[in-house]
Amino acid sequence: VAGAVTMVRVPRGQFGLATHSGNALVLDAGLHVFNDVRFKFERLVDVNSNYINHGPIKILRVRRGKYAHAWLLGSASAVQPKLLREGCHVVDSNLFSVDGSSAVSDEHIEHGSLHILQVPKGRVAKVFQDNVPKLLGEGCHYIDSTNFAYSGTASLSDLVIIHGTITMIRVNNGQVGLAWQDNQPLFLQEPGLYNFDSPAFNFVRHATFDEKMIELGTKKIVTVYSGEVGLSYKGGQLQVLKPGRHVIEDASHVVRGFLSTQQKSVRLVSTEFKGGKLAKPAKDGDFLVCETKDLVKVGIRADVFYAIEDPETAINRIAQEEIEMLVLETSLATITNIIRSTTLNEIAQSKLPSAVSGDKHADSMKNAQALGDASAPLFFDKAHDDFLSKLHDDFIKRYGIEISNIRIESFKIMDEQLANSISKQALTTAQTESQLANLAGQTEIATKEQERVSSVKQIGAAAEANALRTDAPTASASRPGTMMAERTRPRGASGIDAAGACAQTTRAAAAARPIWPTGPIHGVCGRGNFAG
Repeated sequence: VAGAVTMVRVPRGQFGLATHSGNALVLDAGLHVFNDVRFKFERLVDVNSNYINHGPIKILRVRRGKYAHAWLLGSASAVQPKLLREGCHVVDSNLFSVDGSSAVSDEHIEHGSLHILQVPKGRVAKVFQDNVPKLLGEGCHYIDSTNFAYSGTASLSDLVIIHGTITMIRVNNGQVGLAWQDNQPLFLQEPGLYNFDSPAFNFVRHATFDEKMIELGTKKIVTVYSGEVGLSYKGGQLQVLKPGRHVIEDASHVVRGFLSTQQKSVRLVSTEFKGGKLAKPAKDGDFLVCETKDLVKVGIRADVFYAIEDPETAINRIAQEEIEMLVLETSLATITNIIRSTTLNEIAQSKLPSAVSGDKHADSMKNAQALGDASAPLFFDKAHDDFLSKLHDDFIKRYGIEISNIRIESFKIMDEQLANSISKQALTTAQTESQLANLAGQTEIATKEQERVSSVKQIGAAAEANALRTDAPTASASRPGTMMAERTRPRGASGIDAAGACAQTTRAAAAARPIWPTGPIHGVCGRGNFAG
């Protein structure tokens, strides 16, 4: 600077900031000479500076991947927000200002009334615009509104998306959506995506079809599986729901539960009352202790099998929770009476019973008597089957319950001293029977041995006779008279060939005299008399 002359050298890569007559100047790289007292040089700045502010002149450099938040004068002579993209921006305005920056990858960029929403694939953005809820799909959304609010995003795979009055429900296979619409229960049973935009819609929950009862308000879906029935009351009257799916929309039709029709078993054990309820005493275990006709205490481990044959009759006559107790108490009384009317010896001879119809049992007994067969079976075949068949028929007619079987697993004499005595007696009897069986076996072995020796002797005699029959023709050929006599001798009455007998007689005579006879020989051989 020399008087009014100012010489400014701006190096490369820098800007010179100066004023001339009050106006802002930006000097580029090079030599600048001013001959004016109104020129004033201020400073040098780096050209790579992000923001250079020199009076009304602003130089803004927006980096790659960024948005600059700026304010500048708009068309309506009002300061408006602007989002400046990457690059170098030069503005000559006193109303321009910079208010930070944002990354272009941000999900939501907000600057004043400007909004940029970038919704990823598979999601929706929940926003309010002019107080109206909206769901924005995937993509980039530019909004310029002073009445705009962003409430985040939600995944499209979510089962339920609720935003203001908007409800988006996804129902998968095997699911039911439960909701209220205009104060009425609504069941969404078909798989798919449902959209509702109503203040009168209220989603409750998802239910699965494996739930036995799906209920909302007065509407119900009741699923009854095989092997059970549903118990419902319509207007106070019992209605039994058979296996299947039932849709009920009547407010007076209520469902109270389910009743199994499958076969069940109850163990017959000694019970006693405690606190007004039946309880099992621990001392007897799972044995039913009874007294026989001869006052012997015995324990029986038994199970009774039953099933609900007519659910309507059963529920109308008995409370559902008392069915098993009724079967148990009746079975206990029945078996106790049977044991009391039976001696210990009769019980010991019995076998496992099974319940049959009384009518069929009576028919089989009549048939056995008509054919002359035994019609007085053992204890468990007669007493148990006969009595349980009456219980079987009575329970079906009165309660709709079928007593299908009674299984006695084991029998025990509760008096240990008596049990030991009977056990010893049984052991002695078993030993005696074993000895008798051994003796019988030895006798049979000796008999078989004698039969074998006799058979061997018979076989030897038969072989010797065959040998004699073979030698007879040779001796007869040397003696013609003997040969003729053998041909005329008749068969004996005993069934043995006469020729064999004649051969034996001839052999004996030949041993006592010369081979060639000197006189006449008379014999009866073969089929006629011959004199030689």
